[in-house]
Amino acid sequence: MKKAVIHGANREAQVFAMRADHIFDIRAFIDREADKMSGFFGEIPIHTDFGKVNESDIAYIFVMCKDYDSVLREYNYPPPQVSCKIMSMLYGHQMEKQRQFCALANEIYYNNVPGSIAEVGVDYGETAKYINLFFEDRTFYLFDTFQGFNDADVENERSIKTMTENMVHHYDKRSNESDVLKKMFYPDLCVVKKGYFPDSLNGLEDNFAFVHIDCDLSKPIYEALEYFYPRLSAGGYICVHDYFNPKFPNARFTVREFAKKYNAKFIPVLGYNGAVLTK
Repeated sequence: MKKAVIHGANREAQVFAMRADHIFDIRAFIDREADKMSGFFGEIPIHTDFGKVNESDIAYIFVMCKDYDSVLREYNYPPPQVSCKIMSMLYGHQMEKQRQFCALANEIYYNNVPGSIAEVGVDYGETAKYINLFFEDRTFYLFDTFQGFNDADVENERSIKTMTENMVHHYDKRSNESDVLKKMFYPDLCVVKKGYFPDSLNGLEDNFAFVHIDCDLSKPIYEALEYFYPRLSAGGYICVHDYFNPKFPNARFTVREFAKKYNAKFIPVLGYNGAVLTK
């Protein structure tokens, strides 16, 4: 596990430490009010500044306080004496996804669940980079057309529910695999599978511990569930986004129909705006 410290000793910081304690080796909290506290949150010490952290090889400083910019200015992060990444864990792209995936990754490591990880529907890679962060030792398959929606899938969607041209073209080509890989924390673990799913599988037969399906339309969602669910390790998770998205109402219908067909159990998760399947 990579060593990390958490800036802030508030409730959010404590919760983050709990949901990431099998992903990161959390060495300390940093809080300017540390002298007024008991000194420990459990067995993790609290220091008033980073200079009092008597550790080497700190890989990450996770900021869990709202004044992120002032932290950067006041403490001159990242500190010159260490080579580490500082990042806010309170703000960012769809942070409920990040929180959900962190908690599930933690359970996967706690239970030693084997398998690779995957995301179907990468887009800009803003979700994929967190998945990559939380799985530092797993092969990560990135599935996307990088060309927007497939025309046949759009027509299939329209046969079920009206889609406007604005919605269709909003998801036209917006990113590319090179830009996505630049955002990854561990790019050497990433395998880009560019093209139409499931054709882009190209014979892939891995087992999986974690899969995120975020391709919006019913046909690719169903195809992804058909492929990944039989290959999901016991104790692993498949997360399907947009279960509560009124722009893509067929996502919920598709998950329900798949679960009914295969007697698969899932939990709707409102904060994540999706559904989570497990075995």
